[in-house]
Amino acid sequence: MLRRHAQGHPQLGGRHPCEGDDVAGVVVLNQDITDGVRAEEALRESEARMRTVLDNLPVGVWFTDRQGRINYGNEAAQHIWAGARYVGPDEYGEYRGWFYETGQEIAPEEWAAARAARTGQSTLNELVEIACFDGTHKIVRNSAVAVPGEGDQLAGVVILNQDVTEDIRREEALRKTLERLRLATTAAGLGVFEWDVPADRAFWENERMYEIFGRPREEGAITKAQFTHTFCTPMMSRALSEIWLRG
Repeated sequence: MLRRHAQGHPQLGGRHPCEGDDVAGVVVLNQDITDGVRAEEALRESEARMRTVLDNLPVGVWFTDRQGRINYGNEAAQHIWAGARYVGPDEYGEYRGWFYETGQEIAPEEWAAARAARTGQSTLNELVEIACFDGTHKIVRNSAVAVPGEGDQLAGVVILNQDVTEDIRREEALRKTLERLRLATTAAGLGVFEWDVPADRAFWENERMYEIFGRPREEGAITKAQFTHTFCTPMMSRALSEIWLRG
């Protein structure tokens, strides 16, 4: 029976009558379990704080047990995947994905979490395209960190998912734009350069610039002063100087 002492300390107590027909008295046993109860309360509070932190993180977090069975996924993780499947490594095939660089589909045993559970090998920021449970596709940075336990045992695996779909799409769009620009300038015979004004250094982006200025590549690009003195009218030189002074 758990009850509180008059001073507020929790005690585990019980009453046991003496044997025989006549009751001579009662033996009362009390055990002070204050420290144990407080430890349990502190643990519950710590778990509640941890759950609050995890559920408000902007990245997906999954936990597995020592066998690799997924037993927790925070809100961000379930949002990224549009759901969750609490399965072991043999059933990781329910999570479909492809290595982004090669396009190869990921087999159940090839997921970073499966490798971590099997060998203790951690993987960081592996770029993966995933098929979410609602049919949409996303690109994530997938990490799996093995958590050591006692001795050589594995305590579990922590899996991190970061949705980088928009970042990757923007990078791809920028690369395509630059490639189209390169093809257009090459076809038109245009020279392309970039000027670092504070350092007064020019970076010639294509061979056509060297052809236009009649300079071999090993001599490098010319300075601002050489450019304005050789190729610009006085009016152009003044206009360029104003631009460079404004930065």
